[in-house]
Amino acid sequence: MLWLWIFGSTVEVIVVEVVLRHLDQPWANAIRIPLLVLGIWGVVWMLGMMASYRVRPHLLTNTELLVRSGARTWLAVPLEAVESTRPVEHELPGVIRSLHVDGLLALVGAGSRTNLELALTAPTTVPSSKGEVTVVRVGIWVDEPRAVQLRLRLGTPR
Repeated sequence: MLWLWIFGSTVEVIVVEVVLRHLDQPWANAIRIPLLVLGIWGVVWMLGMMASYRVRPHLLTNTELLVRSGARTWLAVPLEAVESTRPVEHELPGVIRSLHVDGLLALVGAGSRTNLELALTAPTTVPSSKGEVTVVRVGIWVDEPRAVQLRLRLGTPR
C-alpha cells in the first residue's frame, strides 16, 4: 500500500510542476518552487519510512521477541512469558498509530492491522517505546504468521 502512495505522490509532484510551469500567471511561478520542494520532501519521507520497515524487522533472540514497527516503535516480549500464539486480525484505532495499548492488550501493527496474537501466561510488564506496559496479549503483524508460530513454538532464534 505504501508503494502506491509513493507512486501517486511522485506522479502528483510531476503533474503539478508541469501545470504550474505552463501557466502564464505571476502567482503560479511564486508557488511553483515551494510546492516542488514540499512534494519532493514528501516522497523522500515516504521512501525513508519504507526503508525503516525493511531495515528494522522483528527480532527473535534466545530470550525475547523484539517486535518492531519502523525505527521508533518497539515492544520486547520475553519468550518464557509466551503461552500460545494464534492467527487473529486486529484493527488499530487511527491511521498513524503503530503501537496501541488498550488495557492488557498491546498491538504493534503495520498499516493499522495485526495478524498474529501472542497470549502470555500472566499479566507481564514489558518495555516498549512508550515506556513499560503491562499486557496479557500482544498482537503483531508478520508476513508469514504460520512460520512465525512454528518458530516461536520451537524457540529457534533468527
